[in-house]
Amino acid sequence: EGGKVVGYRELNKIGNSISSLCIRRTKKEVLKQLPERIDKTIMVDVTTKQFNIHQEHQETVSKLVNKWKRFGFLSEKDRQFLLIALNCMRMVSDSTYILDQKTRHDTKIDELKILLEEILQNKEEKVVIFSQWERMTRLVAQELDQMNIGYEYLHGGIPAKDRKDLLSNFREDPDSRVFLSTDAGGVGLNLQSASIVISLDCPWNPAVLEQRIARVHRLGQAKPVTVINYISRGTIEEKMLELLAFKKQMFEGVLDGGTDTIFMGESKMKQFMKTVEQLTDDKIVKNASEDIIDSTITVTEQDSISEYSLFNSLDSIAKEKHNTAVSSRETINQEMNDFLQTGITFLDKLNELLSDKEKTKRALASIIEKDENTNQSYLKIPIANEELINKSADVLINLLQMIRR
Repeated sequence: EGGKVVGYRELNKIGNSISSLCIRRTKKEVLKQLPERIDKTIMVDVTTKQFNIHQEHQETVSKLVNKWKRFGFLSEKDRQFLLIALNCMRMVSDSTYILDQKTRHDTKIDELKILLEEILQNKEEKVVIFSQWERMTRLVAQELDQMNIGYEYLHGGIPAKDRKDLLSNFREDPDSRVFLSTDAGGVGLNLQSASIVISLDCPWNPAVLEQRIARVHRLGQAKPVTVINYISRGTIEEKMLELLAFKKQMFEGVLDGGTDTIFMGESKMKQFMKTVEQLTDDKIVKNASEDIIDSTITVTEQDSISEYSLFNSLDSIAKEKHNTAVSSRETINQEMNDFLQTGITFLDKLNELLSDKEKTKRALASIIEKDENTNQSYLKIPIANEELINKSADVLINLLQMIRR
């Protein structure tokens, strides 16, 4: 009723409308013999250092979201800051190492080591591990080396011609127990020799997550597939799970005859926006969250190797932001000094005029005129410069607007 979108209905009707234009084959229709799939979510606590950094970036996001809410748009620079802050929140949810490569505060990898020790006791079991961030997979590779676990390592820096050898080694070598990968492999990567898929972080797009799983849960897989998602408690990742579930329901409603009506509900929207920023009590409108989500997807769904450009831009943008802030403060200070100086000069002149009664009388007499028709007196100030009149009018308008605020 207030114009705010809270859900969607008649999704099946949309599916029927586009059925003549859309060719779609689902796994349910094509692959009747897929094995059982079990999905598990493991919640892990972050370290104090991770949480503090996460909150710092969350505060930046909060300010930008509130700015969007107030003015209705963000500049290109603000959008860039917003994307970087959101991605930094996601990165530090994995490890502080992804951000600075100097510190190492994380808990997911310790949890992963415990899980791998348990899984790999079965000599025939193999595991696929995914992370969007190459630096996170780098940390996992170091731990696998220390644990003397054989593995294959695929990321954006591996040439396409060498990837076939990685797949062959993982499939044929019994000592190659783990396939460690970013999302750089693309469609068609066949890893069905494993039966366990571990995602160390949660992507924005549910299709990316399903693509990871589909590399193992596919035709030819003889074992039940276990999917394990690591989620950092109290961070942006936790609320992304709800976002993914909502998107999946909507897709299924339109394309696969799923739920016909779905509602986000105010509580879900609040929960998601708390993921973005929970330091203030302001209610963020839905359009703000959509702007954040849609803008972020353009960055997060790129090949993992693109994160290098993101990191390289962090320092320069931060420096530019600092320099801009300093320059802005200096300009404001100078303008304020000029304003105060002008005011002091005016008050000095006024005091000089009022201290002499004869000068005051002459000054008043020169600007007071009497209307011959009404016999009323008026205060008239002669101004020769028309531009000065326009500037005075602008000053009065701005002053009135400031008073209203």
